Amino acid sequence: MANRQQIINAILRVAGNPESGNIKALAPAFADAIVALDKTPAAVSDDKKAKPVAKETRIVEAQETR
Repeated sequence: MANRQQIINAILRVAGNPESGNIKALAPAFADAIVALDKTPAAVSDDKKAKPVAKETRIVEAQETR
């Protein structure tokens, strides 16, 4: 995984290397959020604990008659 500075540089490069403005100001916050995503445990462990979904029943015809 890229480090924080590499992520900041990539964000700024994609945005056209702004010298000022919102993207320049928020790039470090974006990078911190991306780094934090990499540090959290993977969601795969949560999927193993998930309960199976109840089977759905498809209704082909209407139950009422007109």
